[in-house]
Amino acid sequence: MERFEEAAKSLKKSMKGIGTDESRMIKEIVNHTNSERQSIKEIYLTMYGKTLEESIKSEISGNFLEGVLALLEPVDKYEAKCLRKSLKAINTNGKILIQTICPKEAFEIENLKMIYNTIYERNLEKDIEAECKGYFGRILRSLVSCGR
Repeated sequence: MERFEEAAKSLKKSMKGIGTDESRMIKEIVNHTNSERQSIKEIYLTMYGKTLEESIKSEISGNFLEGVLALLEPVDKYEAKCLRKSLKAINTNGKILIQTICPKEAFEIENLKMIYNTIYERNLEKDIEAECKGYFGRILRSLVSCGR
């Protein structure tokens, strides 16, 4: 726990004063696992009364900001967001669907479907059915229905 407090302090220090110490920020974020980053976020909120994401958004921008925020997102939530973004696109991004769904075990897909439903109040299976046609849609629907 003390290690996470030190990481939170270091992140705060990276954003203190004029400019941002991007190197320090990167070091603190990538040197921890996703679950550790979730603990750091909680500690940061407790210590400073502001979410880590809010602090970071006021300091950096562009692709760097998007990458940092993605690293701070719980993995399942991030994947659900990627699936939704892909399914909403004019041309559904099949690569994202494949990379997100295909490597998962049945229990992981069930968890992903639950999170997707929680965030968007939508059914992932039905969204895939509506957006993915042909054999590609069939294989995705089969995987998402956990028919392995």
